[in-house]
Amino acid sequence: MVINGCKEVVYEGGVYLRSLNSMTISNISKLTCLTEVFIQPLAEVQELEVANCMELASLYENGVALAKQLTSLTKLVVRNCPQVVSLMEGEVAVYMQQQLANCKLESLTLSTCESLKKLPQWVHSLVSLKELKIRECPRLLSFPEAGLPSTLRIIEIVDCNALTPLPAAVTYNIMCLEQLHIDNCESLISFGRIQLSRTVKKLEIRCCKNLLCLLDDGEGSSSKKSDENTSCSGNNSSLLEYLYVEMCNSLTSIGELPSDLKYLQVRSCSKLKSLSSRDKLPAGLKHFAIEWCENLESMPDRFQDNMSLEHISIWFCFNLRSLPEGLHKLCHLREISIWYCPALVSFAAEGLPINLRRLFIIKCDGLKAIPDHMHNLMSLEELSIYYCPDIVSFPEEGFPTSLTYLATIDLKICELLFNWGMHKLSALRTLIIQGGCSHKSFPSDMGVRLPSTLSRLSIKDFPNL
Repeated sequence: MVINGCKEVVYEGGVYLRSLNSMTISNISKLTCLTEVFIQPLAEVQELEVANCMELASLYENGVALAKQLTSLTKLVVRNCPQVVSLMEGEVAVYMQQQLANCKLESLTLSTCESLKKLPQWVHSLVSLKELKIRECPRLLSFPEAGLPSTLRIIEIVDCNALTPLPAAVTYNIMCLEQLHIDNCESLISFGRIQLSRTVKKLEIRCCKNLLCLLDDGEGSSSKKSDENTSCSGNNSSLLEYLYVEMCNSLTSIGELPSDLKYLQVRSCSKLKSLSSRDKLPAGLKHFAIEWCENLESMPDRFQDNMSLEHISIWFCFNLRSLPEGLHKLCHLREISIWYCPALVSFAAEGLPINLRRLFIIKCDGLKAIPDHMHNLMSLEELSIYYCPDIVSFPEEGFPTSLTYLATIDLKICELLFNWGMHKLSALRTLIIQGGCSHKSFPSDMGVRLPSTLSRLSIKDFPNL
């Protein structure tokens, strides 16, 4: 049921909507709160959304209305109600708090409530609550002193710059937390390992411009405005599997990465110089991506022999000079993508892992040569090498005959590639060659020299042809 675009809504009795499961109330210009009378016929509603009600100051009129609504409600969304100061006028009586303990609310979302300053103390009593999302509430100062329900599994905090202390405010005494997302919260300065609930499997931190260190061993205050150290009880046995960090431009270091980590992506952290204080990556890591970290100078010296890495992506790391040794031992690695790393000079002499399927090397100005032992990569299907002006030699053994896609742009090996024998690439379907060649003409028998499997041929920017 949707009620939209009215001045006000008045319940006159006589109707009890027993079968109503979902209700949306939006654009009601004179709605100031949900009264006990209004709630009465909605006792069976399971999902309620209140949106774009510009005069709404408090969601519920009193504790009775609140208790009646929450007996069946499982999902509550309050969105774009800029005058909302609180979820309910006044505090909930003790006997009402006992009733709230039996409520079924599982998901609570508060979005674009610009006047909201605090969450009520009774939020702690919502023992069925599993998901809490708070977005664009710039005046929200703190969570209840009693904390958040220990049953929470997902917490999302976005654009709440006044909220303190972080991260303790969203991790303290929450024993079931699995996913934590913090976005554009200026009060977040550090996030130590001891402050991360051991149950968290997915951690995303975006646009926290004052974050200095992450997953370090420190126990100091994590907030500019908090004098307390209210962190979770320390436990180094973290279950974290997914870590995503983006646009934290003050971040200089990442501490010890949890041993169970499987996905690591760090993007646009301009001051980050190194990864992992222990100089190693977790053995179970599968996806590794570092992008737009222009001051990153080093990574761990060596990949562990037993690593499960499947994907490596390194983009726009202008000061990165070398890759870890042991790359050739990563038997599960399927893709390597390296873009805009001008300080990278070479790959390790041992070459690349034999099970690699896709290799992309783009705009690495300092790279001197194509990786060694390329002909042994008999699982390699896609090879793209663009804008690497210092590569002037072609591997004596050539490319693997398993290639189905080959693309070179401004690479000075075109003639060497043809002389080696393009027809040897017996599985090739797509060939793209652009620039980097002084040919005035191609051999008359060029058609014979190309693979019979070829279905797409693109030759561009040969000025002398």
